[in-house]
Amino acid sequence: MRHVRRPGFGILVAVLTGLSVDATLGVVFCARTTSAVCFAVFCAVALVALQLGYLVRPAVVGTWARIALVLLAQALLTWAPMLVFGPHRHGLTGVFAGSALLLLPTAVGWPVLLVVVVVVGSVEQSAGAGPLAVWWAVSNVVVTALVVYGLSWLVRLVAGLHAARHDLSRLAVARERLRCARDVHDLLGLSLSAITLKTELSARLVTDCPARARTELEDVQEIARRALAEVRSVAVGRSAGPDHPPRPGSAG
Repeated sequence: MRHVRRPGFGILVAVLTGLSVDATLGVVFCARTTSAVCFAVFCAVALVALQLGYLVRPAVVGTWARIALVLLAQALLTWAPMLVFGPHRHGLTGVFAGSALLLLPTAVGWPVLLVVVVVVGSVEQSAGAGPLAVWWAVSNVVVTALVVYGLSWLVRLVAGLHAARHDLSRLAVARERLRCARDVHDLLGLSLSAITLKTELSARLVTDCPARARTELEDVQEIARRALAEVRSVAVGRSAGPDHPPRPGSAG
């Protein structure tokens, strides 16, 4: 799963980087000072860093207060360049809308996207833009939001599948250990009980009836050999797997 997880996250990083570079270049052409360019670059980098930060560590935005704080910070970073460089510089508005879709419930996230679209369209119209320019700005926000939302969900889904597979592998190991312990208990339980009884009997007979005690000890040796062979058979069967049963005679 790791080889799937990294490309998914890498694609999201590449898309966000391309969007931030495109938005920053649009602002740079309007900037007249070096400080203004640095401000635009800072806003774009900080916005992308926030987006990637809560994807890498989703527990950071686990509460509603933190979600509101993250969205507020992204909103400021999104709209600050527009306030500085003019109404046509919307920056990464689509990234903010995609974050709202990702972090907020469906009943809240989609209305937020609609509000953002209406605001962008209204700003364009108030600035004297034509219908095509308004349509381009609105469609750009919607497409960017959906792309960011879809890729972010893909990264989360792949990470969740990776964690689920890891948990399943740990559960399979625990079940195998429990099954092996049960098999060993079933194999050795009766044998050890018989060995205990026969050794106690041999200890009582060693003085009065040495021949009987010797016979009991020979039985103990035979039981021990048989138990050892059974344990080896189980071990060979476990290591060979279900598709490769142990060969005859391998237990001895």
